[in-house]
Amino acid sequence: MPPTIPVAALTFETNPLEGDREAIASLSREQRHALVNTLVRLFYPQYEELVRQQAEREAATAANSEASDPEPTNSPSPLPQRGNADLLKP
Repeated sequence: MPPTIPVAALTFETNPLEGDREAIASLSREQRHALVNTLVRLFYPQYEELVRQQAEREAATAANSEASDPEPTNSPSPLPQRGNADLLKP
């Protein structure tokens, strides 16, 4: 018969999220950026390949655009739309 875990061992005495927030708040901007990149690579390994493919598409589009339209257009970037955050889900 496997040993049982006492119920008291399943509860926290302090909220671990508070310590996590303090640790993240103590990081520099560069350290936070590195942390986020590490987490993205861990949970979404294809991310870097997708970014590379997108950069290649944008470069090709820009090259085609410059060849056909030498004058740059000053159109504003599109505003975020409802549901765009769902595109970030795996």
